[in-house]
Amino acid sequence: SSSSGRIAAARRRYAATEAEVEDMIAKAKTPVILNVYSCGHAKAIQNINYVVENFLGEGGVFHGAIEVYGHEHSFGGCRQNRSGVFTCKPKRCPMHSYRESIYLGDCKLSEKQVHDILESMKPEWMGPTYDLLRKNCCYFSEAFAVRLGVGYLPKWVNHLAHVGAVLDDESKAAIHDLHNLEEALDDAATDVWEFVHGKSAEGEAGGAT
Repeated sequence: SSSSGRIAAARRRYAATEAEVEDMIAKAKTPVILNVYSCGHAKAIQNINYVVENFLGEGGVFHGAIEVYGHEHSFGGCRQNRSGVFTCKPKRCPMHSYRESIYLGDCKLSEKQVHDILESMKPEWMGPTYDLLRKNCCYFSEAFAVRLGVGYLPKWVNHLAHVGAVLDDESKAAIHDLHNLEEALDDAATDVWEFVHGKSAEGEAGGAT
């Protein structure tokens, strides 16, 4: 289950028992969770993951997002000059396959404080500046986590930034396309309901699945 995945990952981070991690989450004022996805659903991307996992010995090509106050926030590319920061339902990003969650800690901030931090970051993370290897979703997730005060992400999550040399151009293009927000928002089955300026795209995109 997603809960057991979250607990297992959190146990690695905190060297705690499952019960202790559950207790931490229950007592937290504002728990912050990193949701990790395998990039895409297609077999071609799964094959890339297989090669990367075997090349590195662990990990693969992942999408990362931060869950806080019941919403999941991440970053993707787009051609239009607007922010690439987007929000969806936790563990429901339509472009990728959910893998596991990691409890990062309690940021102890109010919902307004979290919202203000996220809004302040949007100009720094414009869609056209997305770069598969240098400015991707995992870099955003780490920057957001640091701004929230819960520290850095596990290094294995952003393997994509370190394995560009072993991927051919076709593979890079395929992964890049999976982070294209315009393609996601055109998909009637998308779960993305906030794209820019806090506007809901749920109705326009055909609703969440």
